[in-house]
Amino acid sequence: MDPCKGVNEKNSVGKEVRRRTKTKRFDFEYLENEDHRLLQQAIKISCLETQRKEVVIPEAPTYYPTEEEFLDPIQYVNKIRAEAEQYGICKIVPPKNWDPKCNVSMSNPNKFPTKQQKINTLQEGQGFDDGNEYDIATYKQMADKFYTNWIQKYHHGKEMTIDEAIKDYWDLVETNTRSVAVEYGNDLDTNAYTSGFDPTADPPERTKFATKNDSHSIPEMNSKYYALSGWNLNNLPTADGSVLKYLRTPVNGVNVPWLYVGMLFSSFCWHNEDNYFYSINYSHFGAVKQWYGVPGAFANTFESVTKTFLLELFRESPDLLHHMTTQFSPSLLGANGVPIYKASQEAKTFMITFPKSYHCGFSHGFNVGEAVNFASIDWLLSGGEAEERYRHFGRGSVFSHQRLLFTLLEHRNELNPADMKCLANEILKVVNEEIQTRPMIQSQGIRDLSDVVKLPRNKFECIDSMGADYDDMRTCCICKHICVFTAIACECDKSKVTCIRHFNNMCKCAKDKKFMLSKSFIFSFLSLSFYDVLDIDMIFFLLSYSMGIY
Repeated sequence: MDPCKGVNEKNSVGKEVRRRTKTKRFDFEYLENEDHRLLQQAIKISCLETQRKEVVIPEAPTYYPTEEEFLDPIQYVNKIRAEAEQYGICKIVPPKNWDPKCNVSMSNPNKFPTKQQKINTLQEGQGFDDGNEYDIATYKQMADKFYTNWIQKYHHGKEMTIDEAIKDYWDLVETNTRSVAVEYGNDLDTNAYTSGFDPTADPPERTKFATKNDSHSIPEMNSKYYALSGWNLNNLPTADGSVLKYLRTPVNGVNVPWLYVGMLFSSFCWHNEDNYFYSINYSHFGAVKQWYGVPGAFANTFESVTKTFLLELFRESPDLLHHMTTQFSPSLLGANGVPIYKASQEAKTFMITFPKSYHCGFSHGFNVGEAVNFASIDWLLSGGEAEERYRHFGRGSVFSHQRLLFTLLEHRNELNPADMKCLANEILKVVNEEIQTRPMIQSQGIRDLSDVVKLPRNKFECIDSMGADYDDMRTCCICKHICVFTAIACECDKSKVTCIRHFNNMCKCAKDKKFMLSKSFIFSFLSLSFYDVLDIDMIFFLLSYSMGIY
């Protein structure tokens, strides 16, 4: 999923949605000859290293929930998290009675765009050109023909095994000895095209459904069950236990599912999710989709190894992995100390990716899948890490992490004590930076006009379209951080602001031309040292009161 800052558009049905701005394509034409030579040398080295070493990649775990466990997806993921997140990815096989109708019809005349992927150059990190547009039936015809031609040419007309398809794919990626291009219908707007699941249901009705009925029996898996279930990806982002339920503005791929229509070798390249969210992918029907995952705890190791072998690429494009256009050999990663696991996703099964985990994969033939993000309260720490990383790269975020923290504070009565403590720790990080940095800014001669210019009230009931649009107007021009509480501006350009970290990089004007606008804090006495002795409810009350929520 491409990063990042939300912008308003209208989809093909005229409904306004927020989308993320596409990243700039990395173009080899901008490289000097010497740079290009070094890049090609690095790629050749990586290919040679791959050929020298054979690494056995272990399987990620597969889970088989009971019908009762299957009632609540967030609760079930929390149950398996301690074990499963050590692999970065896991597969979930629904109970045997699970058989929802898929709303992706082969007779649907609507066309969708594709991206052309040159499989043999995926390791070079080039962007994808636009492919042809297809309706679903025509795409399947094209995909099936490609598959048939491939097995006739390289497998004597016999169906490929999973291992044979894996070998063919990585031979193409790693050696670049054959030129192969495919077309992938990825990141398709389910509001504009279609979702394979029934439309989203109202949260109150889903909450009632998520418990056993009066007779203490498991609900029958019928059409109502599938419409209300949290495993319906239209429902999952707003299910109980997902903090994204407070995100009330639609963001494609985050709280609105994306549809994926794939063919043999169509690829999703190495990446982790926006804001380090969890993700869930469901295969509606078709061929196996191959997955590879690296645990989030080893994300830095993964990045270090990839940068070592593709140094020149990263020099020109430091956030290369955010572009989702670079594939990298699992064997090479494993041989260089990166723990990596694989899974083969069959039709009607789910794949979960955990916060910060890198993952990639490809399809073994024509298939249709769907994916969306979700986030339980344990994600907050990872979300904070993602925000810090984005500020480093100057990359905008899907929404303000700070705004979400204080929105959760507004709804703290819905949290248990352990979740409240997790939230309090993250909020206190924000508070401490604010109360420590503001006096330093003033000491440098920057005026505080907070008492003169009254900023609009931060509304923390939810993150709606109006709030998101307001956030877009107070984004730091240096690091793209959304200035929820404090912003610094200058008389030379009052439409431009910076955050409390980058006011010195704003412009060359004198300090007395700059001014600070901020929300008031009355709890400078509240520091981390008090946290151990203050009652948790009192901390939340003080925070709420000081932020003007009461």
